[in-house]
Amino acid sequence: MENQKLEQCFYLEHLINIQELEKKIIEYFSKEQKLLLDHFRHANIVSRKADECGYFANIKTNPARPKIQANGFTNSLNLCLNGVVIGGAMIYIENGLLSMIECYSWDDNDIFIKLLSDTNKKVYL
Repeated sequence: MENQKLEQCFYLEHLINIQELEKKIIEYFSKEQKLLLDHFRHANIVSRKADECGYFANIKTNPARPKIQANGFTNSLNLCLNGVVIGGAMIYIENGLLSMIECYSWDDNDIFIKLLSDTNKKVYL
């Protein structure tokens, strides 16, 4: 996926919770890799962790799903807050299966902690 050329800024201001962020990241990268959305719909989030530096979701994708013909990290999607690029988001493919979503912030920022604390607000795929 290192040849991926998608690059834009995704704005965080109006997100409801971390599930919505995960969904938007997967939808973005699904433009280039169609199987990602299928993987995400048939996966379990094993763990989520947020701090001032970023957010990680470890994902267990059903191994029976069709494999993606790429491995490793994608290029980054810029994440913006109040009109400023604050960091980025990537996904990780391991053995052809979606295994992680990672968001990072260049400076300390509590946006990921806030979004994770609002996980009880429902978002549908």
